[in-house]
Amino acid sequence: MSATVSARVERPASPSRAAALPLAAYLAGSAVLAAAALLTHAAGWYPWALVAATALGAGWPAVVDARTRTLPNRLVGPFAAAAALQLLAAAVARASWQVLAWGAIAAAAAGALYLLMGLAGWVAYGDLKFAPGLALAAAAAAGAASIWLTPVAIAFTGLWLVIARLRGDRRRAQPHGPAMAAAAVALMAAGILWPV
Repeated sequence: MSATVSARVERPASPSRAAALPLAAYLAGSAVLAAAALLTHAAGWYPWALVAATALGAGWPAVVDARTRTLPNRLVGPFAAAAALQLLAAAVARASWQVLAWGAIAAAAAGALYLLMGLAGWVAYGDLKFAPGLALAAAAAAGAASIWLTPVAIAFTGLWLVIARLRGDRRRAQPHGPAMAAAAVALMAAGILWPV
């Protein structure tokens, strides 16, 4: 007599479901922040709230990149949409269309540079998709300084590589997403403290 054993296979939680709550919170928060900026005409609190929102919104894809070495579209797409919303709100609230112009210039420059680096095999194509959204977010607070996103991100990656080597990690490639997110937040803070 043979006994039949039925095994129930547990499926891991879907990455899309795991990302849904943080992304929904970030998008909703961005909409509220944009509305508040328009209602208060971008009062003194707004740029720093924007830095905090960008740190949280870009932090999620950066953490995923650090853990999995990928930047999925389901994370970078909503982040870019929220960043574009913030840039538009900042431009309208300040009645400054230069903010939009710098955002477009910075996003185009970051996209072009990351495309060239991707073709050369220096970065992954997830970085190419993440960079324009970060440039848009940076421009909302930093304006012209947002053009420096790519060089600052590369410098941060170099620092990360040095630290990794000192810790004994001999892998040549390190995730670039955390450095990109840190560069955007640093540029935003610098742009607020030392406006160009």
